[in-house]
Amino acid sequence: MRDELDIAAQESLQRFIEEDAAIAKELAAAPGYMVCNATTLMVAALGSASSACVLYDQQRRTRTYLDGTSLNVGVGLGSVEAEYLAIVKTEDMLDQLQRGRWVFQPSLGGALGDTSSAYILADGDLEVLARSESGAAAVAGVGITHLNVNQELTDTGLATISFPTLGAGSPSRQTEAAPRKWPHRLPFLAQDVVDLGFNLPNPYGIGITIADVDQEMTLTDLMVGFNGTEPKPYEFVAFNDTATELRTTQIKVDAWLFPFMNVFAMFGQVDGDIQMNVLVDGDALLSQAGKDCSKVIKPVSCLVLEGRNVTLPIRTGVSPITYGAGTVLAGGWHDWFVALPINITYSEPNNAVAYGRSLTITPRGGHAFQLNRLGRLSLFAGGNYLDSRNTVNGTLIVPKTDIQLEYRIKQRNKDRWALVTGFNWDVSPRLSWTAEYNGFIGTRESFISSLVVRF
Repeated sequence: MRDELDIAAQESLQRFIEEDAAIAKELAAAPGYMVCNATTLMVAALGSASSACVLYDQQRRTRTYLDGTSLNVGVGLGSVEAEYLAIVKTEDMLDQLQRGRWVFQPSLGGALGDTSSAYILADGDLEVLARSESGAAAVAGVGITHLNVNQELTDTGLATISFPTLGAGSPSRQTEAAPRKWPHRLPFLAQDVVDLGFNLPNPYGIGITIADVDQEMTLTDLMVGFNGTEPKPYEFVAFNDTATELRTTQIKVDAWLFPFMNVFAMFGQVDGDIQMNVLVDGDALLSQAGKDCSKVIKPVSCLVLEGRNVTLPIRTGVSPITYGAGTVLAGGWHDWFVALPINITYSEPNNAVAYGRSLTITPRGGHAFQLNRLGRLSLFAGGNYLDSRNTVNGTLIVPKTDIQLEYRIKQRNKDRWALVTGFNWDVSPRLSWTAEYNGFIGTRESFISSLVVRF
């Protein structure tokens, strides 16, 4: 494809020079130039155009291949085959084009069987000439064109895997000196790293993450109130069978701020169940509830609670809103890589039941495998540290009594560490799917899956 574009560009360039010999002198003095072949389709007042362009940097003697997509507003009907020659006047404009940019321009006109040429744009930075052939009908108006670097044909330093790497994933694919011109504003210092031979993933991402978590919790700081009174500290004897089962769905946006540092923000919701069996002193419970068990005829609650330890079975559904932020430090050498994701998440109740925060640190390392046209598959393993602290509020009627209490109790996950293993499948530099399992040790199990689009 590069060979075909190069031949077409040189043939178009020759036709421009044959029509105006002075163009050759302008090209010789310019830092660079760009040749495009385009097809414009116009129907009534709206039209579109697609073009393939070759940008020549005459100082570095490199080529950058670009795709152009245009939207035109004007009058006309039919299609026009067109050739464009853009003479780049300044280094700054050449740098902008090598990264891709938006261009406003008049639409080219053409007539069936005629060949016409015209200047369509001229300023201090760029001079654009156009030729039309085989126009089916006249078109005229104004348009906007987005020039985007074709990263399949141009080695910009784009990695084919989701982490920065040296010596793997995207070797130079051009037969001549590759421009290695990073086309994005982020990450900062990207061009310096690309010049050293590193390949970087697309800088921006948006995705969805789904996680299922099942873990045992420890309980502290039980607060109890009776008949609407403010909860006060209450000593409980013990607890058992304390577990949470949660499913969370989150939207995540991220950006590579520096070549080896990604930052992200998350927003989502949790749906799940909390189960707590809290063992309390029945006598203390009766006392705080104001029950008098000294009478001959005792309340039913005295018969149930007096002189006994009783279990309060707390069962509640939770659906808090979650939000958080974090960072990923990552890098690779050939097909090996290491990564350190760190994030903190807060939950705000939408039903005043549960709220809290979680800190997660997941060091991992792995190896990427080439799947040819199916992309690259990265397998990884490591550890997962989770510190989850939540406060649960609720109301409970003590079984077999008329005592209603309002409780507040703090939760913290029992086991902080688990092992993690999983995979990341980079279908392309723009799409990846990750799945991982946390468990193997301790009392926590979780499965996390995410789908990310990069651009």
